[in-house]
Amino acid sequence: MSFSPFFHLYFVLVSDFVLRISDFPAEGRAMHEFQGDLLIGGARLRQLRVELEEQLPEGNSREWSLTGCLRLSPEQSLFLETDRAYRLLLSDGRAGQVVFSRISPDENRQELLAAFLPKHSSRHTPCAVAMTAQT
Repeated sequence: MSFSPFFHLYFVLVSDFVLRISDFPAEGRAMHEFQGDLLIGGARLRQLRVELEEQLPEGNSREWSLTGCLRLSPEQSLFLETDRAYRLLLSDGRAGQVVFSRISPDENRQELLAAFLPKHSSRHTPCAVAMTAQT
């Protein structure tokens, strides 16, 4: 089997990057992990695992349009409601208003995934997890 010179150049360029398999969920979208705090009225959930699917600056403001999910314990999830706006502060200083669209168990049913969209968005919900009935 022979490969074109283009393929060889492409392979060399791609092989210079180190990619983690966990960055690519089943849907094929790249997720990036961060730490962050979630502001809930006067309370704060600290050092949460945030998986971002998309992060875009909002115009000339310091706000970010954030899409992704949080990994939460069952106890932490009691503070959240779907379709309500919260402020998410990432450890790198970025922040944005988010709305949780779904809270569901993760693949191993150890944690809960709280999927969020930017406050002003009506797009699809990330972090889809198939839920199966338990008997």
